Amino acid sequence: MVNRSRFYTVGVSIVIALLCFEAQILFSFITTTRISLAVLLFLFAGLLLEKKPIRINKAHLPLLFFFVFILLWSILNSTVHIFSGSRIDIKPFISLCLIFLTIGLFSLIITNAKIQFKELIRLLWIFGNVMVFLTFFILYLQADFNFFDSSLRISKLKHFFNDNLPGGTSRYFYGLVTLNTISLSFALGYLKSSKRNRLISIAGIVLLLIMLFVANSRQNILFLLFIAIFPKLLTFNIIKVLKFSIRTLVVVAISIAVLSYTTDILSNIKEKYIERTTSQIEEGSERIETYTLAYEDIRASPIMGTGLGNFERRHGITTHNGYLWVGAELGLLPLVVYSLILIWLFFTFTKSKSSFGEYKAFYTLIFAYLAGYILIANNFNELFKDYIFYIFFLVYLIGTKKRMCH
Repeated sequence: MVNRSRFYTVGVSIVIALLCFEAQILFSFITTTRISLAVLLFLFAGLLLEKKPIRINKAHLPLLFFFVFILLWSILNSTVHIFSGSRIDIKPFISLCLIFLTIGLFSLIITNAKIQFKELIRLLWIFGNVMVFLTFFILYLQADFNFFDSSLRISKLKHFFNDNLPGGTSRYFYGLVTLNTISLSFALGYLKSSKRNRLISIAGIVLLLIMLFVANSRQNILFLLFIAIFPKLLTFNIIKVLKFSIRTLVVVAISIAVLSYTTDILSNIKEKYIERTTSQIEEGSERIETYTLAYEDIRASPIMGTGLGNFERRHGITTHNGYLWVGAELGLLPLVVYSLILIWLFFTFTKSKSSFGEYKAFYTLIFAYLAGYILIANNFNELFKDYIFYIFFLVYLIGTKKRMCH
């Protein structure tokens, strides 16, 4: 007989793992997001077959209502643009419908199915480490991946990542960072684990940092460091913060000393990170130019924006920023609502952190991930691609009202 609780727990963990990556599987129309939707429909069918009442979690309603508003506004927005003679793109609207269906089904499943919380954490930890070690091994075989080779050309390897990894460099490694949030918590002691699991987690995080560095994925490195440090700051315990800072500085100092005597990696850091970042700030970059174009579009059409898909049609590039996408294509009102729902997230943590019980460390970590996404990683995507952020949002919200079964 199938253990229903474990069945739903495994299904939910698979969905989360799939949604971490924006990848094609065999064909362009078979993607990780669509496979995850198929899994959710299968799990929801299982709930219906149990013939029990399906409840809606009240904690999830603000987020679900936000998507209802965005969808209705998109319809109004598109209608106005069509009647004014402008073209619109139906694909972003379809994507918004799919993400709403995904988070709606996920909400119903984790509300009505008995999810084994500890089992979910363990499965996500396994998936995260498997993906890191597998990625490192493949890159080592196919790209002459040798971190300690002083003749290493980071730009060449980055092109390899962009050409061969399903979601490109930034999206793929963003998925790895997301899926290894649990590993990070084990490595830093935020969640209790055995010594063996902690050592595996530390090894995985080290390999992930190596790959992020070689891929020159600065934003992902910043995102990972934010998730690592922010939970310590949330404790408001100055002694713990100082201890953590001192230990970190010692590890960094030893690492720099070893690397400086064994490799030319410090000159690569100076060239690829410090000098390049300084140059981009002083001279500008394509990304900054894109942000400027989006800002100008918002100023030109503050009420209704340019219409769905019109930013890319006009400028030949996406906004590369979730906030600017909403403002530029849909207008200021949806941008304000979007900002308010994110601000509301911060208030829920202050109000509900005492209700997290024994899983307070886990929910603090998830909150750190969400905060890091809002402040840093939102620059990766438009609103209609951010599946995993909203799934983590739902997991976090359910902890503010009702904890999953142990």
